[in-house]
Amino acid sequence: NSNNMARNPSEAMLEEHIVHYLTFSNKYHFHPTSDYDRNACLIKEDLIAFLKTTQLEEYNSLVVNAGSEKRAQESIYERIHAEMKLGGTLNLLRQKEFDAGYNCRFKLVYFQPNSGRSEAHKLLYNDNRLSIVRQLRYGVRPENVEKEIDLVIFVNGFPVATIELKNKQTNQTHINAIKQYMRDRKPKGEPLLEFKRCLVHFAVGTEQVYMTTKLDGEKTRFFPFNMTFENKGVESKLGDP
Repeated sequence: NSNNMARNPSEAMLEEHIVHYLTFSNKYHFHPTSDYDRNACLIKEDLIAFLKTTQLEEYNSLVVNAGSEKRAQESIYERIHAEMKLGGTLNLLRQKEFDAGYNCRFKLVYFQPNSGRSEAHKLLYNDNRLSIVRQLRYGVRPENVEKEIDLVIFVNGFPVATIELKNKQTNQTHINAIKQYMRDRKPKGEPLLEFKRCLVHFAVGTEQVYMTTKLDGEKTRFFPFNMTFENKGVESKLGDP
């Protein structure tokens, strides 16, 4: 799918099934790839919608203090960019409060509460904005501008998982997806693929799933992510399947 070849109908149907399940059964929002800001590595619309839904009073204060909504949002994006350089997405989301500038602070995600938490916290957790993009064009570098990743999942605008899908009906398995990540998903200069930016990358076949948290070309190490059957090890460097 990254070589401008015609999409295989079997893989396309698998993508459609996953997107349909998530958007109709699990309250995910669907976005076209054009909604994704490649340089900021965000779906900005989702982030702002989350902040307005969960912390409207503080958001309004930011707008007043900044002088305009445009300046308020620019401050948010600039601070996120700076924080990403320091510790990555997970560290940013785990912050008790995110400093958005102009003396305003936000929570960027509400983690699942334990049973002892209040109903208010449970409601805020349910207000996290989950989204999925199909055939996401991620490239910032000129050679990657047209390249696409099958599926990318976002939480409150932040990318948390990429997924490359392969269907056994086309004689391809998770191993082909692993090879694609190793050989055709080079992280250098690509915000989405940089270590600690997107949290996990999944190589998904119709029978097995493997994952990695760090893309590093041929040195990338993938690990099994299956729940119902025994897995065999996979070497970091793979020959042709």
